[in-house]
Parts: sequence; structure tokens; C-alpha cells
Amino acid sequence: MLCCIRGKISGHTHHVNLIKKVKIEGSWRFAPVVYEANGRLKDKVCVSGRVEVHSEGTYYIEWREHGRRYRTSVTREDALCKARRKSVELHAIREGLIIAPRSAPKTSPRTPVGEAIDEYLHFVRLHHKLSTYLSYRFTLDSLLRSAYQKKYVEDAARQDVLNFMTFCYKRGLGKRTVYHKVVTVLQLFKRHGCVGLMQKGDWPKYVDIIRPVYEPEELQAMFDVATEEEADLLKFILGTGFRDQENRYVEYLNIDFRHHLVRVTAKPGRGFTPKNWTERTVPLPVGLIERLCKRKERKKARPQDLIFGNSKGRHDEIPYLRTSSSVDARTVRCKGRNRPCDDGIQPKAHYKRAGRNQTDGSAATRLIERDAVRVLPKFADRCREQ
Repeated sequence: MLCCIRGKISGHTHHVNLIKKVKIEGSWRFAPVVYEANGRLKDKVCVSGRVEVHSEGTYYIEWREHGRRYRTSVTREDALCKARRKSVELHAIREGLIIAPRSAPKTSPRTPVGEAIDEYLHFVRLHHKLSTYLSYRFTLDSLLRSAYQKKYVEDAARQDVLNFMTFCYKRGLGKRTVYHKVVTVLQLFKRHGCVGLMQKGDWPKYVDIIRPVYEPEELQAMFDVATEEEADLLKFILGTGFRDQENRYVEYLNIDFRHHLVRVTAKPGRGFTPKNWTERTVPLPVGLIERLCKRKERKKARPQDLIFGNSKGRHDEIPYLRTSSSVDARTVRCKGRNRPCDDGIQPKAHYKRAGRNQTDGSAATRLIERDAVRVLPKFADRCREQ
């Protein structure tokens, strides 16, 4: 006889099933319990219409509330008693005699701030470049870990961000730097549901300064004191507008000597990916192509070799890249927008050649001024000596 405790006592339609979880053909399944005529249980269950004896497994009572199924484990000795008690309880709730017990509200797990920082840094290390990871690590692991006073990251509020900004100012960081640090911290908080923490007037305000720009005579002074290796690098940077890592990872295979082109391509074997995950092609002036041909012959380089690799042919340390000026096409401003500068490159063509969308002369000049970089002491000292 299948065990289903129905409303014989209470007369209601709700019922409680008594089932048992048993092992059938190597897998655990729920099967209805079959009890004896005297009401005792002898480990009998109904499997596909047949009564079988299964001593293994656990007894459960099963019922439904508001369309949702519930199960709870019971012992064999108390199975029938608890099933009848649950049936009476469900009937009383239906008739309004008692109030249904309220389940405790579900609370999302709270994450300690230390674990949140470690988890986010692990994600950044695997999904972003090393330079991004190092910047985030200093912001979160050194600054935020010391400035954040609460235990859980979900408790972050506006005042915590303002306290973080104050902590950074006390450490001597500039307002532009603090601005970027706050952006990183808010990214961490957003991952844990904390959004809208900053108001409009809370952000650090800084002056977008106009950086110094190289004049043609200053560039010529650098070339006069540069070695052959340094001149190759400076000419390449000026002719391509490549970024730092693009210069480090460019290979001779990327140079099309016939059509005067250089390609920025991903190099999974070297761990390099282009900025914005986009490959591009940049035209080269004839003079630079000839210089690169002579360099390849002088170095007896193979096609897969780095053009500006170190003494071991690697990209990690390029001595003359670290000690020379970080001049690129964006740092040059010639007198007159249409006056050709080094190797015949027009100022307004720098961004177009480097794969940018800016083609207007005045806009290119403003971007050149904004992104200009300083001359490193090595070249400055040489120029003074000369």
C-alpha cells in the first residue's frame, strides 16, 4: 500500500507524501514508500509498479506550498508521525486557524574587503596587461586596504570613498592621480553591488596642463648627440607614432619593405596584444625604410627577431629605449602646420599615419601638445656639453 497521508483526518485536499531515496541501477532516486497493513514500515518501496525491498537510503516527507515542492528527511520510526503532523499543519494553515511560518529572508553572502581585493586583482592579472595589473595592485592592495576601515566591501558608502581620497592626498598624490585611483576603487565596489557612491561635486578637480613641445632644433640637437642605435629608435618612433610596447614588440616580419608599411599585430608567443585589441598598418617614409634595411643587415637579423630587442634579443629590457627620449610622432610640432618635419611627415598626418581618426591640422596640433613628453636627462646633458 502506497503511503500518502491525505486528509482523512482533516478532510482537506492537501496531502503529504512519504518517500525514500534509494539506489536503483547505480543511481539514487526517490520512490514512494509501501507500508504494512499494521502501519509499520519494512523498507519497501514501489519501483516502476513493483514492490521492492531497499534497506539503504533515507526517508523523506514531501509536500507542496504555493506550487513549490518541499522535502525534509526523517527517521523510519518517526516518518508516519511527522507526515500526519505536517498534513494537519497544512490543513490548519489553509483554513486560517494558524499563520504559516515565515521563512528567514535570504541574505546575499558578504565578502571581506581583503578577499574582494585579492579576487579582483586575480581577475585583472589574467584579463589585462601587466602594466594595468601593477597600477591596480598599488591602488587596491596598498592604498585601499589601508584606507578602508569596514570589514565587508558591500558596506561601502560615499564617505568611504571620500576618506580614501583624503588618505591619498595625505600620501602626497596629485589630484589627477587620485582621480584615476578613485575610478579603480569604484570598479571594485561596483562588482559587489555598490553603485552611485559619488556625487557630482565629489570628484577631484585638476588642471589639464599644456605640456612642453619639441621644436625642430631640439630634435636636431638630440640626433646630433645620439648613437646609431639611438638614432634608429628615435627615427622609428617619429616615423610611426608607435606606443612604447609597440616599439618593444615590433619584428622585422612586421615590416613590408616593398610597400613601405609596418604592421602592429598580436604576438601570443610574446604575450603582446595591441591597444584596444585592434591590429593596424602604418605607412613609413622612404628614408626610414632605408635605415631599417641597413639596420637589419648590420645586425644580421632573422625575420622573426625584434627590431629593438636587447642584447639577448628579448623585449623586457631595451637599454637605449629606457635611456633615450620617449619621443613619438605626437611630440613634434613644426613651425607652420604644412611645413614638413623629419622624413617629410606633415604634422596633420601624424595621427592618420599612426591609425588615428584625427586628420584636422589644428586638432592634431592640440593632441600633439597634450601628449608631449619630457626630454630625459641623458640627451639634455649631451646637448649642454655640445
